[in-house]
Amino acid sequence: MSPEINMAADDPTALTPHEGLLAGWFLDRSWEVDDRTYRPIDESDLPELMRWRNEQQSVLRQQEELTVEDQQRWFAEVVEPSYQQIRPRSLQVIALTGATRVSYGGLTNIEWVSRRAELSFLVATERTQPFERYAAEFRRFLNWTAAFAFDELGLNRVFTETWDFRDEHIGILECFGFVREGRLRQHVAKDGHTHDALLHGLLAKDWRSQ
Repeated sequence: MSPEINMAADDPTALTPHEGLLAGWFLDRSWEVDDRTYRPIDESDLPELMRWRNEQQSVLRQQEELTVEDQQRWFAEVVEPSYQQIRPRSLQVIALTGATRVSYGGLTNIEWVSRRAELSFLVATERTQPFERYAAEFRRFLNWTAAFAFDELGLNRVFTETWDFRDEHIGILECFGFVREGRLRQHVAKDGHTHDALLHGLLAKDWRSQ
C-alpha cells in the first residue's frame, strides 16, 4: 500500500519522502484487534466526541466549549476530505467494543516528506477512572497506532505533546517506549495556571527493536 522507508546502509538517517496513499484507501478500512474494532470516524460519532472533548478540556489544547456546528464544520472541512487525499494531514479512528465507543484518536499533523505524525488520543470520559481502566485503553490504542503508523503507513516517527501535570499518562507513554525529548516551559494556560508541555518521540526502529 505504501512504500517502505528507504534507509541507506551507510547513512542510518537517510529516508525517502512518502509517495502517499491511494485516495479512499483509509475510508474503506477497519481493524479488528482482540475485542476492539478501529474504524474511520463518521458523522454518527460526532455527538460522543464532542461530549468527551467538552468534559475533558483540561487535558486538551481546546480552550472553549465545542458546539454541534463546530463538530459538523470539523468533519466537513477536515475529516471527510482527508479520506480522499493522498497525503492527508490527519487520519483518526474511533475504537469500539461491540457497539460502544470507548476512545478515539490516531495521527494528526502528518508530514509526509519527513514521515512523522503527532499522536492523538482521547478516551470516553466514563473510562478515565479508575486509572487502571484508563491505562488499559491507552495501551491498547498505542499498540494499534504504532502498528498502523510504522507498519502500514511506513512512517518513521510519532511524537506527542503532553501537559506536565499528567504524570500517569506520561508514565504510560514512557513505559511503551516514547523518549522524553524536551520541555516547553509555561507553554499552556489551564484554569488560570500555566503548565509546561513535555515532548516525547517514538521512532520506527526503536518500536521494532522492543
